[in-house]
Amino acid sequence: MATDGASIVVTLDIGGSAAKAVAYDAASQRSVASTAAPYPAPPSTDDPAMFRPEDWWQAAVSALADLRRVLGEPSGRYLGITVSAIRIPFVLIDRAGQAVMPGLLNRDRRAAAELARISAAIGAAEVYELTGHWLAPEFGLPKLLWTRTVHPSGWQATRFVLQLHDWFIYKLSGVVASEPSSAAMSQMLDVSHGSWANDLMDELGIPLGLMPELRPAGTLVGG
Repeated sequence: MATDGASIVVTLDIGGSAAKAVAYDAASQRSVASTAAPYPAPPSTDDPAMFRPEDWWQAAVSALADLRRVLGEPSGRYLGITVSAIRIPFVLIDRAGQAVMPGLLNRDRRAAAELARISAAIGAAEVYELTGHWLAPEFGLPKLLWTRTVHPSGWQATRFVLQLHDWFIYKLSGVVASEPSSAAMSQMLDVSHGSWANDLMDELGIPLGLMPELRPAGTLVGG
């Protein structure tokens, strides 16, 4: 609902190839403009299954700036920004809020060797019952364990583990938070209780303090 002349809601969609920004008018309930900015091509020396978070952020900023120019509306006309993003990828940030290393894309399967370790510690059926997901290398948990093993310096520098959606919320608002639907793709959420699976994480040596606070989807963050 529009408030004091503000009726424009922007959705920032972080897809696999581009950042897209779409403006909706809450008063008329229709889309009024959209823009897209592709992610910059990574250097040929980069791992093709990894992405540079800051490059994706710059694409998002570009898409939002283009949308603002297309609309030509003053800031007071905007109600807020919502974020959607491809699931599973996460971003590790340090105490200064900077990404400590590139992130793994959702399709990557290099963490397959971690599945046996998780199964031996917890049990595959138990992981499924707790998290709602069968063990698979695409999910966040094995990827996180792989990262800890292969990139120990990045892991040591990590203050928060954010899903890609959470990281963009953080970049827009400065708030470290997650919501259960996004968090569930990390395979570290207790889906029955809507909370982090503390026993699972403890068994695998992942400190609960690295995870963001969980809030319901649609919660207002920032100013």
